Parts: sequence; structure tokens; C-alpha cells
Amino acid sequence: MKQKWRKGILGILFIILLVGCSSAPRYTYSGDSEHWEGKVDVSAKDHGKYQLLLTYDGEFEDISTIKELSYSIEMGGFNQEYTFGFSDGPSSKSFKSNINNIKSEVNDGDVIDLKVQWADQEESLQLEKD
Repeated sequence: MKQKWRKGILGILFIILLVGCSSAPRYTYSGDSEHWEGKVDVSAKDHGKYQLLLTYDGEFEDISTIKELSYSIEMGGFNQEYTFGFSDGPSSKSFKSNINNIKSEVNDGDVIDLKVQWADQEESLQLEKD
């Protein structure tokens, strides 16, 4: 009887431990400008790895012929530029990018500055923690 009781308690403790360790906090920073919406997902588990989703907030036809989309991102002392190249124009209004090997952390209250350049236009976004 005692052995069944111990197994039951150990099983419950194991499940609590497993659930507690597998759910690392995730944070989302978002913001928009006249033509763009930006969102950066940050996982506390994966330090230095972020995922950016940049979405054009207009008609697809407006960007369907662009050959290049560039953005720069600045956060917590990190500053980097990235470029998407398109031989036949983009295939959608959304652009996803993984940003890796960032040596600085984004802290509570920090703002992520994003600058987007496309078709001789430029806009800035400030992404704040949701």
C-alpha cells in the first residue's frame, strides 16, 4: 500500500516538473507604421534567437514588383541590416526572418526599432512588448 502511494506521489511530482520545465516564457514585441506591421517573438529559452514577422499593410499589388526589401533592426545594443531579394517580386505580403546570434538581451521596457526600405520608400516602426 505504501509503495503505491509513493509511486502516485512520484508520478504527480514528475508531471509537475515536466510541465514546469517545458513552458519557457515567450514575449512578443509589436508595432506598426503607415504601411507595415512588425512583430518579434522572443523565447526566454532560446537566448540570442528571435523571429521577425514583417507584414505589408496595403494591397499586394503595391509591392508585387519590388526586387528588394531591406530592414534594419536595433535592440539592446544590437544593430543589423537584412535584405530580401526577389527575382520575380515577392510571393506574399508577409516576410519572416530568423535573427540569430544576438549578443544582447531585450529587457522589459525596451523598444525594438525597425526601419523598412522598399521601392525607394522608407518607414520606421517601434515595437513594444505586448
